[in-house]
Amino acid sequence: MSEESTPGFDALEKQFGSVALALREGDATQLEALSSQLQQMTVDFARTMRDFPSTSATSFTQLRRVKALGQGFQVLRESLLRRQALVDHALQVVVPATRSATYSSSSAGHYGAGPKASGEFQSFLA
Repeated sequence: MSEESTPGFDALEKQFGSVALALREGDATQLEALSSQLQQMTVDFARTMRDFPSTSATSFTQLRRVKALGQGFQVLRESLLRRQALVDHALQVVVPATRSATYSSSSAGHYGAGPKASGEFQSFLA
């Protein structure tokens, strides 16, 4: 993998930048489309790197670019999670019915529900 023969990695970095820009602008449609393309490009790049002989010399610049992109993916993931939390909170403000109460009486589960008579005992004296 020489400096000149990195068109796949260059395209991956460019696509990553496009996804980050779409996230920053808040364009959900574009973010979805670009993210799926980025995922496929990442899989293709990983497959290329797996087939690349490990004995070949990679330059310090290339390793630094790969590490920077890996760290960028972590930042992008955190940003997506923050955006998701913001959207969920806004949805709960606008549409209160989407809010799920922790101790709701409407839940049909056993946990948090009040005691129910089993009908086993006719009377109980304490």
